[in-house]
Amino acid sequence: MSARDRLGGWLLPLSLLLALLLGLLPLHAQLQPLRPYWLALVLAYWVIETPSRAGLGLAFACGLVADLAYGILLLQTGNPRTAPRCSRSSAACSPTTCPSTWARPIP
Repeated sequence: MSARDRLGGWLLPLSLLLALLLGLLPLHAQLQPLRPYWLALVLAYWVIETPSRAGLGLAFACGLVADLAYGILLLQTGNPRTAPRCSRSSAACSPTTCPSTWARPIP
């Protein structure tokens, strides 16, 4: 009997909760850009491993929970229209500080 069978249906929610908590752990400022988005990685694994249990609805729900937990404006991570914009003529604007302006403009 595998560990997945012994835990029954608890392994998927527990792994998603652990991934959410890993994303909330504080890191040193220099390591912050290297932080992986744990929730997306774990969710991608479960979608591949058990597509009947993890799908688009679970991904949407995890996105809402992540937005609330990380203190992001709701649905900002999935909606390109809420991305911050700056003018190309701005001296402070570069592809690293304001990447949304370097992409195709949204009508």
